[in-house]
Amino acid sequence: MVNAEIVNASVDLQWEVLKNNSAFLKKRRGFPTKFTNEKFNLKGLNLFSNSGLVQPKGVDVRADFENKAIVLTTKKGSAIAGKPAQVPVTVTLKKDARSTLKSVKSIVKKHNPRQANIAVRRASHLLRAIKPTKSRYGKSTVKTEA
Repeated sequence: MVNAEIVNASVDLQWEVLKNNSAFLKKRRGFPTKFTNEKFNLKGLNLFSNSGLVQPKGVDVRADFENKAIVLTTKKGSAIAGKPAQVPVTVTLKKDARSTLKSVKSIVKKHNPRQANIAVRRASHLLRAIKPTKSRYGKSTVKTEA
């Protein structure tokens, strides 16, 4: 058995490799900026400061439409070598909107204060998307004959 030493590359080197060659990269015709669909990137912009793959601390806010909840995932600052499954910590928030936003802000502020307001804004949009909408035309019932 060969002893494989894990070598960590610098954040700058990782960014130089990933900035134009990522599977999550979304290039749109007519837009000068590049977008990305990666986890731990709240803004969705392909920038060094927002990159979830490169930065050691990251926050991700997603919606769980089946349970009508917000899933908040934080990435630990120092990755445990050889155990990538222990890096993200996930919390499911299924409360009313005000309590959920307050919890998101307090958790993210402790973890990465720079991204607190962005995470709250994203959670707010997701809460609106989870909320069921009323029909514009009232109740519409369809009777089926057996």
